[in-house]
This record gives sequence, C-alpha cells and structure tokens, in this order.
Amino acid sequence: MSDEDWFKGVDGALGTTFRCTREVIPYMEAAGGGSIVNFASMYGIVSPDPAIYGDSGANNPANYGAGKAGVLQFTRYCAAHLASKRIRVNSITPGPFPNPAVQQNEPFLRELCRKTMAGRVGRAEDIVGPVLLLASDASAYMTGSNIVVDGGWTAW
Repeated sequence: MSDEDWFKGVDGALGTTFRCTREVIPYMEAAGGGSIVNFASMYGIVSPDPAIYGDSGANNPANYGAGKAGVLQFTRYCAAHLASKRIRVNSITPGPFPNPAVQQNEPFLRELCRKTMAGRVGRAEDIVGPVLLLASDASAYMTGSNIVVDGGWTAW
C-alpha cells in the first residue's frame, strides 16, 4: 500500500470524524451541550479474518481498521475534553452490515453469518436503538462509551 493510499484510508475513517466533531462543537457550546455519536467498526477492535474473504473482492485493508481504531480513541479523548462543556461523546461499533451488492455474493454472505453468534448480518434497524440511546437523554450519564452492535462477532 502506498503512503497516499494509507493516508486516504485513515483520513476517510478518522479524519472525517475529526472534522465533523470540530465543526459541531461551537454549535453545541452555544446550545449549552449536546451529544456526539461517532461510528467506528468491528475492524477497529479485531482484525479481519482473511479466510472469510477468499475471492469475494471485499477484503478489508489495514488503513480502514487503523482509522476506525482511531475513532474509538478519539471518542474517548473528546469525551474527556468536552465533558466540562456538557458535550457527551460516545461511539457505536457496527459489525457486519454489508451493502446490498455484497449481499448478492451468497457464499461470502454465508461466511459472514457464520462468524456471528446471531447467525446473520446486521440490518439497518439493528443500529437505530443504540443511536437513539446515545443521542437522547436516556444516556445522560454516558460519555466515552462504545456500544458494539455486531451480532456477537467480537465476543468470540
């Protein structure tokens, strides 16, 4: 991987999170607080298992995982530094939520399902509850936390 590709991938995962956070802070300060919900990835916690990817073309590069691991640390850092401004910062770590094109590759989809305790991949509605929790006052005493929504993948 070239340096350019490395930095592009890390920036896509971590840099965009940084820039969005930087831009929203003044609005949240003016409002007297708020809640930031960042999105990481299971590949910021565990490495991809190369055996499941085979010739699927869905291989996951190192720069993606490194960037998503950075999102988790950036979330904790921001939580510590923004708490005095009444801004809570948490993250959600999705597991396998393949896009529709990837779901057409049935052998690969079976491998993804096999890797989760739930025996299936994630659906959009599986993320809604955790987002609502972290964005609402129901999580008023949560900051610097990460909710993993991965069907049990990272708990093996």
